[in-house]
Amino acid sequence: MSYLNPPPAPAPVIVTKDVGGLVRDYEAQTKYYRETDREVRVHECHSACTLALSLPNVCVYPDSIFKFH
Repeated sequence: MSYLNPPPAPAPVIVTKDVGGLVRDYEAQTKYYRETDREVRVHECHSACTLALSLPNVCVYPDSIFKFH
């Protein structure tokens, strides 16, 4: 599963090795997660999925990886 293709609710969204894509797609998905109070767990994010950091229900681990460009 990825940020843009989550499992059915209410399962948390688990982000692993997400390499990004169109920012507008990630913005729309982030808005949806915010509106539905969906839990997002970030393990490895290399681009636009960093928008998850703005969510109130986000889980970041001590060994999570974020790459910004």
